[in-house]
Amino acid sequence: MSHAAVREPDAPRAWRDSARDASRDLTYDVTRAITRDVCRARAGDQTAFVRLVDAARPSVRAIVMRVLRDPELGRDVEQDVYATAWLNLSQLCVAERFFHWIRRIARNLAVRSLRVRVRERAQVELDVALATHADASPFPLDRLIDSETRAALYAAVASLPPTSREVILMHYRDGRPVDQVAEQLGVRADAVRQRLSRARAALRRALSARP
Repeated sequence: MSHAAVREPDAPRAWRDSARDASRDLTYDVTRAITRDVCRARAGDQTAFVRLVDAARPSVRAIVMRVLRDPELGRDVEQDVYATAWLNLSQLCVAERFFHWIRRIARNLAVRSLRVRVRERAQVELDVALATHADASPFPLDRLIDSETRAALYAAVASLPPTSREVILMHYRDGRPVDQVAEQLGVRADAVRQRLSRARAALRRALSARP
């Protein structure tokens, strides 16, 4: 009597199916964990938010550094990313998209910081070029090539209102960035930029009025 051959399962195919099922289960578990921690963080659970930040940190740091290429500035922006995410968790519509959302925050804040730095650097070069009547490279105020121009500039600085004179000297003579000046004076960075803008306009008028 003949016996029908029993077909053995295709082992490679079985392994693939098993691996696919395991991957699907893992994805589901991760998604469920993300959603759970986002919900808890929204309710004020800082421990849950720290878990989310720890998981997102490598990609956030990579995005920030790729844009800024400045470790010191990058660390500041990275902290801003996490603070922004914490304060705006209620705006995240789909909890499981947390990592996509925080990476977008990182990219936006890094690009914004880069644009501010470029604008400030360009403004410094323009202002010192105006003061020196010579080169558009960023020289300190005490290296003006013409002593008469230097004397006129210092006289113009001395005539500024105290608040304007203070930020001009701290920013240009001492080489402190806007944020550091703001921190030392206990004011917002925007206030420092406004004072610098008014002071620069006054210095331009004073230098332009020279015979």
